[in-house]
Amino acid sequence: MNDTLNFAIKLMKEYNVTPLFSRLLPMLGTEVYNIAIERGYINQKLTQEIMARGNQETGISLVETEEFNTGDINAILKAMRKKTFFHQLKCLLHNPKLIVIKFWEQGPETIRRFYYVFSTGNSDK
Repeated sequence: MNDTLNFAIKLMKEYNVTPLFSRLLPMLGTEVYNIAIERGYINQKLTQEIMARGNQETGISLVETEEFNTGDINAILKAMRKKTFFHQLKCLLHNPKLIVIKFWEQGPETIRRFYYVFSTGNSDK
């Protein structure tokens, strides 16, 4: 997993692209779902509500393996958000139209997030 994350950061720096990171969401009927069930990696009963929450950026981890648990995944995602935040900000400032699009799509939450990060220096929110 770390190799993949490091590769994404390398591509961000070399090609000015923004990597997207998310938790594994084993969808019913997929090979990943079948493997996760077979190996006992799914850590809770999958309901519609749980699946919806797992599909959000700030969602919950539904899969734990011998190599990583929910805490590990949350720590990795937090570190990756910190590593990519200023790159995303730089992209927005170089293309002001994106600020309007982001605000239109996400509403005032976008402005609150930027204010929080700049006032606290913390991008964890």
